[in-house]
Amino acid sequence: MIDPRADGVCDGIASCDRLDASECAHRGPSFARTFLSIIDDDRGEALTEGHRETSVEILKGLFRRAFGDDAKGTGNGSDARQGEDGRLGILIDLFSRCSLTFQKRMSRCDVSSNVNLHYDTTPKLMEPSEHIRHLLVELMVDLGGYCLNSWKYYCIPDDNANRKVMIEATANVCQTLAKSTFLDPYPEVQNAACTLAGLLAQLCPLAVRMNAASLLVPLTGRADDTLGGAAQSNLSNTLISKKCLFRHRHSKTRCEAVVASAAIVMCCPRAGVNMCYDDESSDSESMHSVAVDHLSSYASQSTTMEQIMQDTLLPGWEDLLKLDSSASVQSAVMKSLGNIANILDWGYFSKPANSSQPHVVPATSLVTNGHHNDRRSNQPFDSPNMVLTSAVETRVLTLFLMGMSAGSVTQVRTMAVQHLNNLQGGATKHILPLEKLDLYYQPMLELMLRSCSLDRASCRSKVRSLEALQVLLIISIPLMNGDTAKLELSDVTIRSLMGVVSTNILSDEKDVLNASLAICRIIGANNLASKAVVEIISSDTKSAFFANDHANVDEEHLHSNILTLVDEPSPRHMTSFLLILDGMMKGSVYPEELTSILRELDPTLAIPTPDWLHSSPSMLSTIGSFLCHPSITKNTAANSLLAWSLMDACDSFAKCAQVLDDELELTEDAIICVSVSIAYLLGCPEAHGLSSCVMNIIASFSTKGTLPQCNAENSCVLDVYFRQILAKIMSAASSFPWKQTEPAFLATDALIRTCSGSTVGRNFDMVLPFFISHLSATGHNISTIDGVQQESLNATKDEQAEDYSLRITLMALLQTILSDESFYQTFDPRQKELAPVSILSDQLTILLSLVLPNLVWRPGSMASALRKLAVATLFCLLNGKGALIHPEIVSYLIPILLSNLEDTESTTRELSCVCLSLVLQQVSSDISSAIGGSNTQNIDSICPRLLELLDDCHSPVRLAACRALKGCIILTHASASNASFKLGAISLTKITSSLLIHLDDPEPEIKDHVFQVLAVLIELQCQDDATRSRSEKREVVEMIERRITASLRSHQDGSNFRALLEKIEKYHEWQKDISLNE
Repeated sequence: MIDPRADGVCDGIASCDRLDASECAHRGPSFARTFLSIIDDDRGEALTEGHRETSVEILKGLFRRAFGDDAKGTGNGSDARQGEDGRLGILIDLFSRCSLTFQKRMSRCDVSSNVNLHYDTTPKLMEPSEHIRHLLVELMVDLGGYCLNSWKYYCIPDDNANRKVMIEATANVCQTLAKSTFLDPYPEVQNAACTLAGLLAQLCPLAVRMNAASLLVPLTGRADDTLGGAAQSNLSNTLISKKCLFRHRHSKTRCEAVVASAAIVMCCPRAGVNMCYDDESSDSESMHSVAVDHLSSYASQSTTMEQIMQDTLLPGWEDLLKLDSSASVQSAVMKSLGNIANILDWGYFSKPANSSQPHVVPATSLVTNGHHNDRRSNQPFDSPNMVLTSAVETRVLTLFLMGMSAGSVTQVRTMAVQHLNNLQGGATKHILPLEKLDLYYQPMLELMLRSCSLDRASCRSKVRSLEALQVLLIISIPLMNGDTAKLELSDVTIRSLMGVVSTNILSDEKDVLNASLAICRIIGANNLASKAVVEIISSDTKSAFFANDHANVDEEHLHSNILTLVDEPSPRHMTSFLLILDGMMKGSVYPEELTSILRELDPTLAIPTPDWLHSSPSMLSTIGSFLCHPSITKNTAANSLLAWSLMDACDSFAKCAQVLDDELELTEDAIICVSVSIAYLLGCPEAHGLSSCVMNIIASFSTKGTLPQCNAENSCVLDVYFRQILAKIMSAASSFPWKQTEPAFLATDALIRTCSGSTVGRNFDMVLPFFISHLSATGHNISTIDGVQQESLNATKDEQAEDYSLRITLMALLQTILSDESFYQTFDPRQKELAPVSILSDQLTILLSLVLPNLVWRPGSMASALRKLAVATLFCLLNGKGALIHPEIVSYLIPILLSNLEDTESTTRELSCVCLSLVLQQVSSDISSAIGGSNTQNIDSICPRLLELLDDCHSPVRLAACRALKGCIILTHASASNASFKLGAISLTKITSSLLIHLDDPEPEIKDHVFQVLAVLIELQCQDDATRSRSEKREVVEMIERRITASLRSHQDGSNFRALLEKIEKYHEWQKDISLNE
């Protein structure tokens, strides 16, 4: 059977089009009932989705013609008044009927009977068409607007019956919005629902108030746990937070949700106020007669605006300001905050420093919107309502400051400043309300510190909290240092601030780190805050050590995240405080870029120039002492983050000294402390990548403007204060010997390497004990057996490797020192060529005693490397104008060098030859006699060793062997009176034969050196001396001549042989002349 209402729809459209406005107003209810029945009935076979859609559109057009702009001006006088009285009743009746239809069609189906894993258990909407749902919301918006206009403009007397109907209808709509419409999948429906919620807040605030909590849940995603407790709140947050409108994907929907939430919360009663809104006095009786089903189960008259703001709304708005990147959404939040701020009382009570009782600021001293408000005059100062209201006011101010931060767009910052300016309530010379910000500064700071300390907050949320804290700290500069107000921060507050900054400045997120560093620079632009921070760091590091557990700041223990004293600070703590000091010093030198935000917001403010660095000479000394604190220096090598933080702090210190050169008075103490830190940084591993940066710091710190003592002789600060720096390093470390990984060892090594040789030479009396303690056998895994050092049998392989590594490092350092020519100039500055007398007797002997034991052959690659460095060090020592005057040293040195001629390392063999040559050159005939008398070893053993090296596979070794052989031949001839140094005929024959063989070497340089050795040998044998008879000389010369003549026939190139024969021929002629003369 076909439903006759299906055909009546078309007839209704035609008849409605023929009605005028007055007829629509009178006959509208009858038409509305018909169309509403069509919309409600979705079970008829003849009623389709098109019928329902057409019916809604007809109703919208009918209501517009009857009650919209077309209906105005149709009557006058008493008839018009009576018509309006009747029209209001019709509107309320229509609103009530439509609210029931709205509630039915917008609700969701119950699918609990179909719960099964194979079925979708999500509740379905009664109205499947999203377009019809949108039209229904628009219908309620239009009808609500007509009701509001009639109520507002025509001054209809209050009628309890109409109000009861209106409250019930509005409550139905509110519950439908909260349960389904706000969560509709269609964005346009959600936008219209937000508009409807704002309209209902104006139409019937009482009904909206009763359902405020449930309405805000789908908007903010936060449940009111006043009745359900924390468990219910967590459950609601889990289920609906991801679908709430504050997190909607469309920015327009989020904007509408913000506006609607502000309208809803403004319907709620104020905390501690025995007053009603305009419609509440007449609703007191009607409220009790309203059915309970029409009120939200979350609502109660005790839910105040402040409570909802604090628990639900302000946290949601704060999240939007932190996380929402849309400028329109942030602007909507700022606008809503401004509306809320205009109805707040701004009478914060605080506890003065000289009183244990809190006090309240008189409300008459803070003017809002041009009138005084005495709402708090009858409230106890410490009542919960007072505390809650002050907390809301504080949070509103912090959100305004967040809108003023650098992360907000210009439009949002401008709106925030305008709303803050409106809070002044009168004409002042400043744009920002400094008096109000001064009054609320302490609670705002505590709230921001709590927000910055949340561990689970996202990176962007933390950055926005830190940016808001930046604005607050910037505002504190004129408040603490200017003439406008005097703001004081307690030691506990400063420690809390340092604790929060310390936590965030070590974050792995770059944006969080940069925001924290900006806070440090802002603190550096504030004189009072900077002095307080430096004093806290100084007092804690001198008396005891400090720690920061980085615990979250909760409501009961705001200052739990402060510095607490423990036995020893960790590198992480010291790193954070180095970064804080680094930022503070940068902020004191370049404050303009930090205060630019404040100058843009309020150009009328006078910002003082920071002078805390140069206000007291002890300030730089205090910072310098902290930079070289043992807890820092002993961990720089092992902790790269700490090392980089120390480097940044030293760099800032040097820049402050450069920029503020005319104002700063650098004490010697401060310079030495920073130089010690630089030495420890130079000792850090190469993997840290600090070397180039540290050298730049030394260069900037060593300019004549900063350090007048720097000159050509002392080129850097380390040269000027070498003795003081080395003494400070040694005094702070343990006693000798140190391990190679000891920070003091690395710093000393780096200091000696960096300074010039002349500096080390002038202070060698301090440096020498360092080498003696570490290169001697004492304290190491080395034992002495028959005068020869050997590894201890009890030492493990790791211990032996550690000892070898240490000695290799020190030997390389000693070789670097001795290879610098300027090292020797310091002993006799008048004549560079002369050997320093002071080093000959004592220090040279000590150095040789440290080097020679390491030349003894031992197995292993590390022992080989040590021998190579030791022989290189010996070469530098012998080549640096040093003279060997002790025969016992020479007698001990020559056998060691001979043993190294057989080393597997070619460099060791080459340097051993060179050193042997230098030793033989410096040995006089007297010393050689002493050596020969005390040593049974004959000098004949030297030449065969050297001759064997002429066959070495490395050319440098063969060249060095030629030089050493030449020196040996010369020494034996000079010491021929000593039988142990005299070369016999057999030795001379072997030497001559071997040299003649290598005279035909393919390398010209080797051939030339062999020729020079043979030439010297011939010349020495041809000389007239008393050590040999003439017949002995003749026999030697004839033997050499025979060998050369025989070799001439077997060699390709005979030029060198002929040159040698010419020398021998001259000898024969000379002998003939002597015979004739005789």
